[in-house]
Amino acid sequence: MSIPEYASAPDIAALIGVSERRVRQIAAALKIEQQKRGQFPVAKIVRAALHIAGRQREPTALTEARARAHHARADQLELRMAQARRELIPADDFLVVFDFTMRALVDELVAMPARVTRDVPMRRTIEAEVEAIRNRLAALLRRKDAELRGKQMKGDDDADEAA
Repeated sequence: MSIPEYASAPDIAALIGVSERRVRQIAAALKIEQQKRGQFPVAKIVRAALHIAGRQREPTALTEARARAHHARADQLELRMAQARRELIPADDFLVVFDFTMRALVDELVAMPARVTRDVPMRRTIEAEVEAIRNRLAALLRRKDAELRGKQMKGDDDADEAA
């Protein structure tokens, strides 16, 4: 395919994949004058279009900062939406409910031996088992807390084997 030295704006636009208007903008910006009636120098327009396209693709500090800010806003919006849908709750809210639930569980476990029997030796046996359950649960919670915080707890391996 031979490319002519001069061509019309629509022909150059078709050749480089831009609009006719963009070809005229490039010519005006670089002060490329029309030759012959409505004809532009193809090589100059193509070189200019490639140069402009290359500059537009290079990320600048400003475009990178805008992209980071855009992503940060999107992340923030996503978190708010998740919170509104109750898919995500504040940690403080969770801790209040968790503490309340654990206290209620411990209260129920501690009161159970007295509700089950009046026989003191049997009650002591049940109390000992309840205490063992509480200790295993406490060790499990400490281990899970350490995992979430990225720590390794010492002595919890024994608790795993006992459970």
